[in-house]
Amino acid sequence: MNLRFPQRDEIREIASKPVMAVDLGFGAHKSCGLAWQTPSGERQVKVMNFGRCVEHIAEFISENHDSALSVEAPLSGLFGSSGNPKGRTQFERTRVAGRTVTRYWYVGAGAAVGLGATFLFSQLPQRVLSESNVVSVVEGFISFKTRRSNHKEDALTLLKGLRNPDARFYDVDADAGERCVNVLSLVGLVPREAPCPAVMVVTV
Repeated sequence: MNLRFPQRDEIREIASKPVMAVDLGFGAHKSCGLAWQTPSGERQVKVMNFGRCVEHIAEFISENHDSALSVEAPLSGLFGSSGNPKGRTQFERTRVAGRTVTRYWYVGAGAAVGLGATFLFSQLPQRVLSESNVVSVVEGFISFKTRRSNHKEDALTLLKGLRNPDARFYDVDADAGERCVNVLSLVGLVPREAPCPAVMVVTV
């Protein structure tokens, strides 16, 4: 399995590939939403627990020589010049009723699901049947919600975003003295110098 990380100006190249989107939960209950679409246009959506989610993703990658995967979890971290974690561009904060609301990658739910993503990806190499299969990885970010939604709906929104020309994509870049880290490099899946995945921001 070969992972690649298309940047913002390359995203549209993967729109025609078989695509899977994952609203990731990290637990024993059914907290993971999966939506996927084949080149024939067939679309499916399911909810399952974390263990079955890993198995299903591995099956999807094994069945497709060149596919794309979007996971709603922090797949990169940004560190300031002092070595402390910091927010990644404007998509992690917004204004609500006159106050700033944040969803930074390193606190709360972001940190927990980021750990889940690390475990997920670390289990894929031994489960994917073909070493030559290529997977284009994009981080999904469901923007600050204005209403409740379920895992199926969130996964389907991510899936549609990869084929939507109006979806917002961001590259995670480090300024001088800062450091951007691809989370998958921490478990040896990609080199330390691998680019940080682009982030797709969608709204439910």
